[in-house]
Amino acid sequence: MRRPDSLSSNSGRGFTLVEILVVLILMGLMAGLVAPAVMPPGEADDPAHRLSELVRSSRATAVKRGEVVRLSLHSTGKWDLTGMASDPPDAVADGQLDIRGVTMTLLFSPLGTCAPDLVSERATAALAFDPLTCELRVTEASR
Repeated sequence: MRRPDSLSSNSGRGFTLVEILVVLILMGLMAGLVAPAVMPPGEADDPAHRLSELVRSSRATAVKRGEVVRLSLHSTGKWDLTGMASDPPDAVADGQLDIRGVTMTLLFSPLGTCAPDLVSERATAALAFDPLTCELRVTEASR
């Protein structure tokens, strides 16, 4: 049986779909391995960005747990997150930030709002703190 000329004349020319997909997958893997090494460090390394992420995470924790949560930031950069529903309050998380000299305590409600305690109002004023959105914008003076 003889093959049609259109099929036999195209054989051996071009790439198959499988070959193209293999090359694209390999290129994607190479780009994924090389890109982090050549890209400059992003804002994830910035202490202000890390503090903002900590506040966002604390707010989400309060909403998820359905209780008031307290975030205490100490002048050494150490922070701790505490759930206030039990007596004594239970520790939720703790860690260290690269921001020094800022001491404040923020309280997050289960509704997603937040407010500083009375002692921390001056520190949060320097941080441009928004109580409705819980966003912090750290100024250069507070770093």
